[in-house]
Amino acid sequence: LFRSQVAWTAPTGYSVDHYEITATEALMNTSATVSASASATSATLTPLKAATTYAVVVKACTDAACTRAGSAQAVSATTPGEYWQLQGSGN
Repeated sequence: LFRSQVAWTAPTGYSVDHYEITATEALMNTSATVSASASATSATLTPLKAATTYAVVVKACTDAACTRAGSAQAVSATTPGEYWQLQGSGN
């Protein structure tokens, strides 16, 4: 499983309670979400699948329940492929 570092610029014009960062896989519609404090400008999403394209959205929540939020436009990111190497000895 992979992880991805996401970075953003804090919005201007309103107070942020916290951020919610979500990466959604289009094929299976599964997602990984992480929360970050109001002072944060980056977070790490985990676990993510190998060789998979995700739509990543950062929401700036104005309250603890995130009932009001501003969000950036989704960006697309693809995790690297996974390669296995088998080692053995004998027959």
